Amino acid sequence: MRYYAVLLFCVISCSPSGTVTFKGLKMIPTDQIADRVKAGNFNYNYATFVNADGEPITKEQKNQLNKGLLGKDYFEDASGEIKKVYVRPITMADKLTEIQRIKIATDPLGRFATINIDCNDLDQMYSQIQSKDDQSRLNVDDMQRVDIESQQKVLSALNQCGLTEAHLSTIWLVLQHSDSDIMAYFYTDLKRLSKAGKIEKSKIAAMEDQLLMFHGHKQVYGTQITVKGLYDMEDPANVNKRRATVGLGPIEEYIARWQLNFEDELKRMGE
Repeated sequence: MRYYAVLLFCVISCSPSGTVTFKGLKMIPTDQIADRVKAGNFNYNYATFVNADGEPITKEQKNQLNKGLLGKDYFEDASGEIKKVYVRPITMADKLTEIQRIKIATDPLGRFATINIDCNDLDQMYSQIQSKDDQSRLNVDDMQRVDIESQQKVLSALNQCGLTEAHLSTIWLVLQHSDSDIMAYFYTDLKRLSKAGKIEKSKIAAMEDQLLMFHGHKQVYGTQITVKGLYDMEDPANVNKRRATVGLGPIEEYIARWQLNFEDELKRMGE
């Protein structure tokens, strides 16, 4: 028993920060997973899935994992091959990462025909996109047509000219009005820019809520309203604390724009 404990400690342990480590392996940072999927360099088919005891996951844990109820950390060797997948309690970041991994693999950009973009005249293009978007919100038919046209222009511009900081607000707007696979493809890029102070945290929060909602998860910041009312939330009692961290005001004031009452919405959601 003592030998087993020593052997287990050599295989799996906790670093001072509390993260799990494996001897000879390093964990792939969460924000690098989307990049690796885009590059076709994220294969863990031959990795061993282990739990907190350093043992292969149980049948119950495998079932929970297949249902999307557990999170994963990926560990690679010096050659870049993923050898271990550590299974643990799920986080919001896990849910978003899994959405990205699945959606990016479908090549969502492939369905858009590329058009030629003048990278020296982006100011005018993005200004027109913003103006048309504002006008189109008044008519559903126009909105759908304009959204598709704008997505084609923006995706072509991103491909040919990159994520230009001067136009991030319009880029976010068009991506936020796109299908979830397009949002998922660019989410990590926008998240990095938000961490660098280039784009408002509130915009990323809205995108996160929308991605979670589209894929059957509860939202986190309470930004999404459906025809039934406020979409289901994680831990609604602390939603205003989370909203404050991303620059959003109280949810009571926000949903009042739709003539909704927070207490009534909580009762409807069964909270």
